[in-house]
Amino acid sequence: MLASVTNVVIKDRRGRNPPKAGALQNAVLGCAAIASIATDEEGIIQIFSAGAQRMLGYTEAEVANRRTPADLSDPLEAVERARALSLEFASAIAPGFEALAFKASRGIEDRYELTWIRKDGSRLAAVVSVTALRDARGELIGYLMIATDNTAQEGFRLMVESVTDCGIVQLDAQGRVLSWNAGAQIIDGYGAREIVGQPFSSFYSGPDVELGVPQRDLDAAAATGRYETEGWRLRKDGSTYRASVVLTSIHDQAGVLRGFARLTRDLSRDMSEPKPRAVEGLESPGPASLPPAASGVTRRSLLYVEDHAASLGLVEQLAARRTGLLVLRAANVDLGIDLARSARPEVILLNIDLPGTNALQFMKLLRADPATQDTPLLALGANAAPDALTKALEGGFFHYLTKPLKPEAFAQALDDALEFAALERAEQGDRAFTRAHRQ
Repeated sequence: MLASVTNVVIKDRRGRNPPKAGALQNAVLGCAAIASIATDEEGIIQIFSAGAQRMLGYTEAEVANRRTPADLSDPLEAVERARALSLEFASAIAPGFEALAFKASRGIEDRYELTWIRKDGSRLAAVVSVTALRDARGELIGYLMIATDNTAQEGFRLMVESVTDCGIVQLDAQGRVLSWNAGAQIIDGYGAREIVGQPFSSFYSGPDVELGVPQRDLDAAAATGRYETEGWRLRKDGSTYRASVVLTSIHDQAGVLRGFARLTRDLSRDMSEPKPRAVEGLESPGPASLPPAASGVTRRSLLYVEDHAASLGLVEQLAARRTGLLVLRAANVDLGIDLARSARPEVILLNIDLPGTNALQFMKLLRADPATQDTPLLALGANAAPDALTKALEGGFFHYLTKPLKPEAFAQALDDALEFAALERAEQGDRAFTRAHRQ
């Protein structure tokens, strides 16, 4: 099987000149910058290149004829991909290798982002292309996966997601939302799972949509490359805000329009929020709360330090039952610290099982900062033993929740933490008021 798959790779990609094909094969399989993985029709790994060994830490002997690429990837991503493909193709698609190779098996070009789990347990963001391998009769005999390291791009994406003072959103060529950062959540009120895939017109009022303003703005950006405008935009809760919006068109090397980037700032927040009186010697109690929703309910936020999309989606669904509660996401503890200090969420939920996570160090950094020293922290862990609960509470966590996350337990812990946060912030305001009047 190894020989036949190798031969198909050669014939499919450069079959006209066998000597050159052999050189190409050796170059691909020996390249340390590219992970090449060939499987049989069932997904069992047959070839595991030098680049794959370098990236993932396994030898070929450890995986060949033993494992599938799905065994080496984030299982929750496979579940999410299977769910999305099942909806797209109206067919039940199982998580695992079937989800990774489904499109390729049907002759559809497939390129997507994937998180590999290395042998040492660390994670590697990659871009993967999958091609079906067929024999001379057209029979499927396997798959070829080509993966490149996407760590730098992933780091940039996480940095964009953590920005809170402006909304940074990517749109496709038709104006549908492709990505969503923390700033956009705060400004527009939508969680990522609610708005991704929805049209750009979702941010405009009914009259503006009827007048064709959203499409006019996109057309202007497509024609000029950059279009800047200012006007009233619509939040999820129906309230409006004055927005400064910059739309930038994105084209490929051939000049074909591929999408847009939308940068939004909330100008009405600066205009509508009362400015504190300057009192000499008064210490600021910290940033103001998020602007109130249309109903008058104060916006509150929950920061979830988590890198699994499926887990994030569950928490977003549970949090959506509360009026005015936004879920902010940090995919690792470093971004979690930065976002906790800049966004000042009322509550923080930490997945203490994240690779490389030191929960106590995370807490120590937050407690050392006056801006976050009183923020209640909820721990989420897989260890349900009583001593794990005791250790978490003794370490300073407000609650310890176990996986899989139970909606009732999460709701109760969140209610308790939000109540505690409200009391703490009220006391901070009282202390600031007292200090001001002692001057």
